[in-house]
Amino acid sequence: MEQKRSIAIVVIAYNRPNALKRILGSLAKAVYGDRQDIPLVISIDKSDNNTVVQVAEEFEWAFGHKEVIAQPERLGLKKHVISCGDLTEKYGQVLILEDDLYVSPFFYAYTLKASDKYNTEDNIAGIGLYSYDFNELARQPFRPLDDGFDTYFMQIPCSLGQVWTQKQWGAFKQYLVTNPGPLKTTAKLSNTIIHQWPESSWKKLFYHYMVQQNKFFVYPRNSYTTNFGDIGSHYHEPTGSFQVALNLGNRKLYFA
Repeated sequence: MEQKRSIAIVVIAYNRPNALKRILGSLAKAVYGDRQDIPLVISIDKSDNNTVVQVAEEFEWAFGHKEVIAQPERLGLKKHVISCGDLTEKYGQVLILEDDLYVSPFFYAYTLKASDKYNTEDNIAGIGLYSYDFNELARQPFRPLDDGFDTYFMQIPCSLGQVWTQKQWGAFKQYLVTNPGPLKTTAKLSNTIIHQWPESSWKKLFYHYMVQQNKFFVYPRNSYTTNFGDIGSHYHEPTGSFQVALNLGNRKLYFA
C-alpha cells in the first residue's frame, strides 16, 4: 500500500537565483506518484537580489501547497537553518535542502521509507540524504564498509539534505537552551570543529550535541543529493568537492 504520510520539503535560499532554479527544477522532476499533499516551503534570507523571490513565486509546484517565506531581515545561515528546523512545529517533520543541492528522482520515496524505519529510535538525531565519499576533516577519501545494507550511521550531522521530526529537532533546541555556549572542548570531538569552524555554523552546534548525547545520523550508502558548491555562504569560490554520484535506481532498500 502506498505511504500517504507527508513530509514537508523546505528549500533554503539566499542570493543565488540560478541555484534556486536548479534545485526547484530537480524537485519538479522527482517521482511522487499521484500525490498532491506534499508541502513545499521556500525560505529566502533577505538580500539585495529580488530575483530570488521572483524565482520562488513563479515556480509551479504540482504536488501540494507551496509557501514562500521572504525573511524581513538578514538572518545568516545558522539562524536561517534553525528557523527552518523550527517548521517541524507546524509540519511535524521537514526535509531541509539548501539551494546549491540537486536531488535524485527517488529522494522522497527514500525519505519516507527511512523515516518509517528510524523515527522511533531515540539515538537517531536525523536522517541524511547525502552520502560522503571523503572525510571532511582529514580531507581524505572515505567509503563505508559494505555490510549488505543501504544505510549506515555516523556521529556526524548531515547538512546536504537532512530530515528532522518535531521530536528530534525539539531535543536539539532543548540542548541549546541548557548549553548556551561557548562550546566546551571534548576528547570525542575534533578541536578543528570547536575552535576553527566559524560561529555562523549551525552544524558545529549539532556536532557537539550529537557527541554529548551519543546520537547518530542515518546515511544512505548511495546518495540522494549532490552539491554543486556554488559561491555563497559556504564557499568563496566554486568547488566540486561535494559532488557525488546520485542514486538513480528505485529498488528495494535494506535498512541497517
